Amino acid sequence: MPIAQGTEIYNTDSPPVIARGMSLSQEELDDAREERLPDVLTDAPGLEHLEEFYSGLELTEFGQDNIAEALQPIPEDESSRGWREGEALAEAWLTDHKNCEFPWPFNRDLRHHRASLPGAELVGFIGAGTDTQFVFSQVKTSKEDRYPPQVVNRGDKSLIKQTLQLRDDKNIKKTLVHYILQRATLDNGLVGQARVATKKWLESNYLDLVIFGVLIRDVPYSQFDLSGAAETLCEGCHPATRIEFIAIYLPEGAIPGGPQHRPRERRRHQ
Repeated sequence: MPIAQGTEIYNTDSPPVIARGMSLSQEELDDAREERLPDVLTDAPGLEHLEEFYSGLELTEFGQDNIAEALQPIPEDESSRGWREGEALAEAWLTDHKNCEFPWPFNRDLRHHRASLPGAELVGFIGAGTDTQFVFSQVKTSKEDRYPPQVVNRGDKSLIKQTLQLRDDKNIKKTLVHYILQRATLDNGLVGQARVATKKWLESNYLDLVIFGVLIRDVPYSQFDLSGAAETLCEGCHPATRIEFIAIYLPEGAIPGGPQHRPRERRRHQ
């Protein structure tokens, strides 16, 4: 079942940059946790491929007994639960409501629980046929009762800074494109999409692509979470590069806590 789109609660666009706030109810979040997010968190399609591979091996009885254990996911420490669910929620929402496809989920390439690609958590395709483009997404999850939270505008790993890098840094874009092309060319079902997106990207001087900045929150909403990001990114944004910021607000206290989400000084703006 697709994840709920939720209710739009604010529009703080700074054309050409889109910036919207969306709210999920407790019922919608519960449904997502039960129906949609488990397969994303466990990478169900990837596990199916592994099971098929293992089943084709000629193993001794001892080896057969070890298959079930080999397929068990590596345990994650509790401090990572919040951001992992945030990334899974962002992936599901963009897939279900923005026509995105992320063939290699974030958790399939993890080397350890904090590993990620440079500048993006999600890399894939958006659109279909001749409309296919590359899509990159940066995802931030925060319980911080501050508007905007520090993950949006503070430091080199902030949502604003990393979205600017995705927009302007050719080397980061080449790294991400090569990442997906090396995998897409091994999958016959994706070669066509890869060719269309790559042709557009090269002929536009690396500009034809879509970037999403997704913020997952469990505090009362405020347009200040995204207004500054949209105003910053609208300056110098090329028409060939589409940028959207999405803040998804969950019920208060819904994000599991951890060291990366320590509460800060309260600053309320409505």
